[in-house]
Amino acid sequence: MWILITLVASLLQTLRNSFQRELTQKAGVWAGTWVRFAFGVPITFLALLVVIFLRGSFTLNVGTYYYLMCFTGAVAQVVATAALLASMERSSFAIGITFNNSSVILTALYGVAFLGDHLKIWAWFGIIISTIGIIIASLPKGGGKGADLKKLDWKDASIAAAYGILSGGLFAISTNSYRVAVNLVEHNSNFYSSIITVLIVQLMQTIFLGAIMFMLQRRQLKMALGDWKSSLNAGWAGASGSILWFVALGLMPAAIVRVVNLIIEMPVSILMGWLKFKEKLAFSKIIAIALIVAGVIMAIIGR
Repeated sequence: MWILITLVASLLQTLRNSFQRELTQKAGVWAGTWVRFAFGVPITFLALLVVIFLRGSFTLNVGTYYYLMCFTGAVAQVVATAALLASMERSSFAIGITFNNSSVILTALYGVAFLGDHLKIWAWFGIIISTIGIIIASLPKGGGKGADLKKLDWKDASIAAAYGILSGGLFAISTNSYRVAVNLVEHNSNFYSSIITVLIVQLMQTIFLGAIMFMLQRRQLKMALGDWKSSLNAGWAGASGSILWFVALGLMPAAIVRVVNLIIEMPVSILMGWLKFKEKLAFSKIIAIALIVAGVIMAIIGR
């Protein structure tokens, strides 16, 4: 059952990313980022109502630190999403998704450097393999055998990689912040705590980024609202995917769910990029994606 739930969540996540990228091409990165949260609020709110109906009560006993963690995660996720979309713009749909998955590697290295974590040998092998994959994926287009290296667009390729890795790092921060926040909701099930935290975070993101866009990018905000079909698609796919993630994580350990997600997400992302955005990846890029995914899986298993 959990495998089916993870499969659907992975597909919804890929769909959400594709809808966001589609909107980004029309209205810009920040509009593509904002719709994910703003148009996801109604779906999350309905899910919360269902949960409250089934449990027969509503409780939320939290302090200031809970809202601080929610806001920290919210801001980190907003910037991470924008960085992911920017990486896709400068590279490709699948490469952007792959860079984003470097969050596992960055989280592991952060734990070793600052938290005293100790990694098994398989995790270190995974980090090395993923690093090699990231280097290959970061190479400019047209950098095959016999290419004139001076004529390649190294700047654009480097910026795409930087955005992707920044996205992964910030998603790691947001995930850890949400984990702390969920655990602060006392005397409630993990699923209920997760849903209500997602709703609070989405409201923060909608108001925070919406206010900034209203002041600085009003035209792009109007474009996002005008293209309500694409915005709604990104919203429902994102919110539904997030809810299913919490269900899957409640059934199985996070590491196993993450591995299954990677195995599903990357081939689907390559296919989505080819069918929807007419992107053809060079063989070296496919090898790079395979190395990064294999390395991330090894890092997850070896932690």
